[in-house]
Amino acid sequence: MKINGELLNKKVIIIGLLIIFFGVLILIWLLSRTLTSGTIQPSEARLYLDNNPITIGVDGKFKKFVPSGTHTFKLEAENYISYSKTVYLPKAGGYKLEITLQKKPNAIVLLDGDKAVTNIDLIKYDNTSNSLYYFAESKTKLYQTKLESDGNGTIVAKQNHLVATGLSGINETIWSPKVDSILFKKNDGYYFFDLQKINLVDQKETKFGDNIGDLAWSPDDSKIAYYYTGNGEQSLIFADKRNQNVERVLNLRENGINNPYLSWSPNSEWLIIIPRNSDLATNKIYLFNAYTRQLSVINNSGNNIEAKFSEDGGKILYSTFSKSPSSAISSVISIMNSDGNEQRSTDIRAILEQAQWLGGDNLLAAYFNQDSATEEIGMFSISSKMVNGSTFALPRKVYLAQILNTKNSITVFTVNNTLYGMNLK
Repeated sequence: MKINGELLNKKVIIIGLLIIFFGVLILIWLLSRTLTSGTIQPSEARLYLDNNPITIGVDGKFKKFVPSGTHTFKLEAENYISYSKTVYLPKAGGYKLEITLQKKPNAIVLLDGDKAVTNIDLIKYDNTSNSLYYFAESKTKLYQTKLESDGNGTIVAKQNHLVATGLSGINETIWSPKVDSILFKKNDGYYFFDLQKINLVDQKETKFGDNIGDLAWSPDDSKIAYYYTGNGEQSLIFADKRNQNVERVLNLRENGINNPYLSWSPNSEWLIIIPRNSDLATNKIYLFNAYTRQLSVINNSGNNIEAKFSEDGGKILYSTFSKSPSSAISSVISIMNSDGNEQRSTDIRAILEQAQWLGGDNLLAAYFNQDSATEEIGMFSISSKMVNGSTFALPRKVYLAQILNTKNSITVFTVNNTLYGMNLK
């Protein structure tokens, strides 16, 4: 009996040790993971963690233990804007993902009476009046319309009316900061068009000047800066909007700057100048002070294409030439402080005109998705260099014409001469 008792005690000890052992293993397993949970809408959406599917209940809820570390959640549903977010999950923690996908945007139908306006192009959003100006019918007519959100993510156009007709030969438009006048770039020079005249429809534009390269209107509406090449010059000129009170402020030839790109700071004090020399390696980024007339280099790495200040003037977004066989876009967006310090690439392949700095860590851009080989609009985290929010695959494989505005979360853009509006929060 004593032997049997000892064997029983040994079995109890062994079982107890095994329970403790497996309990410790389970505890280690739990402590090395994060409990992720949340609610997804619509419930029929497909949720992926690092490209592996996660089961979602009919009520849209899910729970899953995930190893600690950096992971990417992606959410997709037919006829909805996709969502992607990269997060770091700590050990023995918890993470909730509460996402409601937005429906994909529909084209905004702009009407002139009972007739749909076609061939939308060269558009401008006016924040002060919440109005959209756009050209139509091969840039021969200029319209204005009011944009409103119906509260369900759909943008609608109202009070659409004709502003000007009989226009022709417009290659590019430069709008005044107050959106009360425009400069039209044509093959034979620049022309001024005044939006404040009473009889706009019958107005004829007046010649601003010729032998002019790039042109930039200062945000305070005090001056226009442009590159002038008449009479063998290569000068930077300041003038008013009628091209009067002309002042030559910099000899660009002496500084080895040819056919430059120009862009103002929000306070109209600094002018970004980037040469467009045939030797791309010499295309540095310069800053010119409009008051002291001092020129300085803030980026001498070369291969720079365009640059623009953030709305607060503290940062500069800039694009550099970078060819890649796997991408249809040959420029990469980077960011630096306005004094040129802390230069870093976002690794986002996009055209600068198609990107908007939203403050903080957020950048909205039309970019080339190398995985799907399509163009998309996405919200990026600059620090993680990854899509961190809603994404919308553009219809057809075409480049985005413009991202116009993100005021009140309304984003307006054109693709293939069709106008779209959406809420990207």
